[in-house]
Amino acid sequence: MRRAGTVPYTAAYLLRLILPVSLRSSVLGDLTEEFHTRRANNHSAFTAHTWLWRETLAIVFHMVWERFVRQPFDALRKYFSANNQHDWDTKPVKNRGDGLMQTLWQDIKFGARMLRKNPGFTAVAVLTLALGIGANTAIFSVVDTVLFRPLPYEDSSRIVVVFEHDVQRGARRNPVSPAAFHFWRERARSFEVTAAATPWSPVITGWDRPTQMQGMGASVTLFRLLGVAPHLGRTFHDEDGEPGNERVVVLGHALWQRQFGGDPSIIDQQLQLDGRSYSVIGVMPPDFRFPPFWFTDAEFWA
Repeated sequence: MRRAGTVPYTAAYLLRLILPVSLRSSVLGDLTEEFHTRRANNHSAFTAHTWLWRETLAIVFHMVWERFVRQPFDALRKYFSANNQHDWDTKPVKNRGDGLMQTLWQDIKFGARMLRKNPGFTAVAVLTLALGIGANTAIFSVVDTVLFRPLPYEDSSRIVVVFEHDVQRGARRNPVSPAAFHFWRERARSFEVTAAATPWSPVITGWDRPTQMQGMGASVTLFRLLGVAPHLGRTFHDEDGEPGNERVVVLGHALWQRQFGGDPSIIDQQLQLDGRSYSVIGVMPPDFRFPPFWFTDAEFWA
């Protein structure tokens, strides 16, 4: 749930990340006030959120341009203007008959000559541009992954993640206990399928040497909820959750290729996870990742 009186968490996070400290409170306050004014004036939730994200992305684009493009180039121009005035005066004069490519080539040669004469400043300028481009790429990679690109699951827009909230302690986003999960699964009427998963890092034996691997312990409904078919074999069935049948494992494609050479006969072979024998029942496709954001190194699901 989202707290009343605040803008959506992802938008606020992006603004805190890009805005200077002196502007954060005023900008977030203005956006929050206008956002809730639009909601109070009977604007639909979609319209209000569309306005909010348009304003947020406009602010992010502006700050990235100012910080990583305009300011470094202004500093570069002022430096050359102050220290190399005679060089600026020797820039080739454009003749009225010069073509576009000739003028462009003259500008490139002039810029290269200026940079070559000041190797120290050139290194600083290149480093500044590299950091700016890297930061810009990182920000928009997060925006693209979190906001724009759909999750690689069937009906991904209908998938939600549920956490517990401790009201007395004020703790948010607590992991759900097994007892609470079973209670919700039996009584919830708003969800078609419910599933649970938790990180698990067992030691796998039976190879050249014992190896600790990153994986997930999951309920039998996980792959049914995600709607992703296996590359080889099968995923969990209801009977795999019954006592005596629960020691089965589905491998990630990278683990299957790396440790087993892509051998299709891996199905029904046994793996030792923390000293217990698990039967391999399937291999997932190469592009399958779960969870997609916060624990992307999982290579098997048991």
